[in-house]
Parts: sequence; structure tokens; C-alpha cells
Amino acid sequence: MKTHHWAILGLTIILLIGLMLWPNISSHDVQADELTGTWIASIINQEGQEWFMNYTFKTDGSYTVETSDPYHEEGTYVIVNRFLDGSVELTKTYEDGQKTYTMILTPGSEPNSFVLEGVLLKKQ
Repeated sequence: MKTHHWAILGLTIILLIGLMLWPNISSHDVQADELTGTWIASIINQEGQEWFMNYTFKTDGSYTVETSDPYHEEGTYVIVNRFLDGSVELTKTYEDGQKTYTMILTPGSEPNSFVLEGVLLKKQ
């Protein structure tokens, strides 16, 4: 074989290997964070009426909130800080990117729980 044949064969092999490895190299494994999942708060007020709030955080960085009021919100979130006491600061972006809100979730008194503005959220 001539030199240019070896060069073409070598290039072809490299190209084939690159095409086979491309999905593994280019895919982004999204890691679940400590918020991923559904968090539920449920209380009965002084009048005996039940109130609930459900937060669902997904691995793609999106979230939804539903309450019994009825209130519904969806958007994206980014964890901006983690504190030594286990608290998590995150920024939510919602209403088609028009609004942002930063909140801090502190560890609850029970395992797999957070407190958000005085409300205990338990992971389901």
C-alpha cells in the first residue's frame, strides 16, 4: 500500500471511532441535586380547613408549585449557595422569565424535610 492509502485508512478508522464515541462524549448527564423530587406541606388551619403546597423539582432544572389556594407556578431554578448547616439558597425564575425570586430552604426537624418561610416541606 502506498503512503496516501495508509493515511486515508487511518483517517477513516479515526472517524469511525469518533462517530461511535460521540454520543458518550456529547451527552450531558444531568445530576439530581438534593431538591430533586416532590416536597409536600400540609396543615389544617384553626378553622379546620386543610391547606397544602407541593413543590416538584426536576433534574432538568425546572420546578412546579401547586397550592390549595389554588395557586400554580412553574419555571426554572438554580441552586446558588449551600450552607454548612444544610440550608440551600436557590433562585427561581418564572412567568416566562419575567420574575425571579431567591429563597432559602433550611433543614427541617425531620429527616428529608426543609422549612420554607415557616412551612415544613417533606420529601415524598
